[in-house]
Amino acid sequence: MLVLKSVSFNGREYTEPSAETQKGFGVFDIYSFRYYPQDNVVILSDECCAKFGCKKVYPTNLGVFPKELVYDGDKEKYTNFFNRIKSGEDNVSENVRSVDGKTSYRISMGVLEKDNNGRPVVVSGMIQNHDEHIRMLEHVQLLTGDYENVFLVDFETNDIEVFRAQEHIDKQYGEMLQQKHSFEKIMAKYIKDYVFDEEKIEMAVIFTRKNIERKLMENNLFTHDFRILRNEKTEHIRIKVVNVSDNPSSLKRAVIGFANVSKEKNVELMHLAYDDAITGGRNFTFFNESLKQVNNEGTIVTVDIKSFKIVNEVCGMSKGDVILRHVSDIIEKQVEGKGFYGHLNADHFIVFLDTTKEDEVKELLENITENVEALVVLFDIPKISAYFGVTRWRVGMRTNVAISEANTAKHNIKGINGPNLAFYRHEDLEKTIEEKQMEDSFEEALKRHQFEVWYQPKFSPVGHDMIGAEALIRWRKKDGTLVYPNRFIPVFERDGMIPQLDEYVFRAVCEQQKEWLDKFGKTVPISINVSRASLFFDKIVDRYRQIAEDVGVPSELVPLEITESMAETNDMIRDMANKFNDTGFPIHIDDFGTGYSSLSSLNMMKFDTLKIDKSLVDYIGNVSGDSLIKHTIALAKELGFHVTAEGVETKEQVAFLRDHACDSIQGFYYAKPMHADNFMELLAG
Repeated sequence: MLVLKSVSFNGREYTEPSAETQKGFGVFDIYSFRYYPQDNVVILSDECCAKFGCKKVYPTNLGVFPKELVYDGDKEKYTNFFNRIKSGEDNVSENVRSVDGKTSYRISMGVLEKDNNGRPVVVSGMIQNHDEHIRMLEHVQLLTGDYENVFLVDFETNDIEVFRAQEHIDKQYGEMLQQKHSFEKIMAKYIKDYVFDEEKIEMAVIFTRKNIERKLMENNLFTHDFRILRNEKTEHIRIKVVNVSDNPSSLKRAVIGFANVSKEKNVELMHLAYDDAITGGRNFTFFNESLKQVNNEGTIVTVDIKSFKIVNEVCGMSKGDVILRHVSDIIEKQVEGKGFYGHLNADHFIVFLDTTKEDEVKELLENITENVEALVVLFDIPKISAYFGVTRWRVGMRTNVAISEANTAKHNIKGINGPNLAFYRHEDLEKTIEEKQMEDSFEEALKRHQFEVWYQPKFSPVGHDMIGAEALIRWRKKDGTLVYPNRFIPVFERDGMIPQLDEYVFRAVCEQQKEWLDKFGKTVPISINVSRASLFFDKIVDRYRQIAEDVGVPSELVPLEITESMAETNDMIRDMANKFNDTGFPIHIDDFGTGYSSLSSLNMMKFDTLKIDKSLVDYIGNVSGDSLIKHTIALAKELGFHVTAEGVETKEQVAFLRDHACDSIQGFYYAKPMHADNFMELLAG
């Protein structure tokens, strides 16, 4: 049980966050307070007082909350901050500076309780250090030497600070910057205005926040080259993005620079038109012509140098070219007398070997690997390594087919720690064929209701009563075999079919809920997963609301689940989830704990249930794992969320979760996913 603390002020008693919650916030470097708008009183937690040297109680109508944090230039911000809550906003946040004006803090508040007239009575608040100034300036300094346009982008507030901008950029986009348009919107306009037509789609995909974040997770910075048309002239532009967020595992702020690299690109293109000037060795034209003369079976190998881009970015392109020349020399030496090779582009090579024996191929590639890795010490560069895709060459085989097969094999091991080579197998082709068959039979499977909804119950850890369930999808083929979602969901997500399947499942659950209500006079809420792609459709909220109304099932009986990463990284998805919640659909945040998790940021979103992922539950019994889960539950409860634990398999896990006020449990300990008929028996009993 969480015991709230009580504080007396002006003859009245006020509650503040529990000691457990205060301690939990401290783990996340967050400091809590309570705001009572109708009395104009703020009660700060003990942890907050200790951190900032503040008094316990502050009357907000005097404008002194708290004086140890208030910078003279930010006093108006504080007044507006509290007035926004009084004016009806449920969630507010603001960046403010400390009294010396040097340290930045993020302050956010969310309404916990309202009176009968809908006015806020109790508000939960959080203060978090938000100072990144020094590190940002370091990255800005690194960029401004070579980049003509440099910006600091705050992806949370849409603030874009201009450090350097050419006149035409300032003139064309200055108004959008002042109006706080998001970086994605400004970039979309830039792409539309300037980027070559054949590169527009690629650029639009690369410069979404989701993709920027994914790329920054690998190296914390990335660059991309593209072409634009300006003043009827082609220019080659390089964009560099550096993550300057306080937590490198998330993207909140980034420094972004644009540089005109037309001169070096033109030189590069001239070299590529002839011999391979970069490596000094053979190019792809040589390789392709040589392959046409081969009249025997052999082996095709595609070669990539892992993490080579980091060498270019950290050590410079000139040193990167030196490394490529040595890699080319290594490959040439190893294949001499056994085949031939060519430089494709960047850090990509292709090799033909006169043998089909896998042991001989492996030995040669191991030698290449060892020699490439030796370059790290020899040239004092970041770690690089070679990885390979291998396929059998058959007489008469088209070169592009061989390369495609080798790359298919190589992509199976790219980015994975372990073996650095993979042989193309017929199973790879079979997998491609199977996925194509799934796509082709999707519409018929929907019409024939071959997709079945199964149910995994959720139980109370106290009374062990079933209090809910999650809907899960299975595909029953014509022969009666079941296909599990891990095989077909990724295919439908990739090919844009998933919104249809989402709606199919939602309607099926609504109809099933209505049937059970009519038959038993009761049922339990059954949550339904909604994919990222579905939430990009503007009319999805009205569509789902209409389905529920037509079927005749209350929206509270069909909660919707979205993953934590979806809610955290995309404003559009977060807004759509909020609209669902406003319409009456409870929102569950799924998979909490699988990546960077922040309750303080999720507090700015309307949802009802936090689902702790199995990956966290599995740490129960470990001291640090116990502490993390305990504090996570305490914080979630403080913010008014229902907490569900997924993947619970042991009685020890159940006991721990029960003792720390977890509301419901889902997992094999109680029940595996089951067919609707079996779930109905459980519901009836």
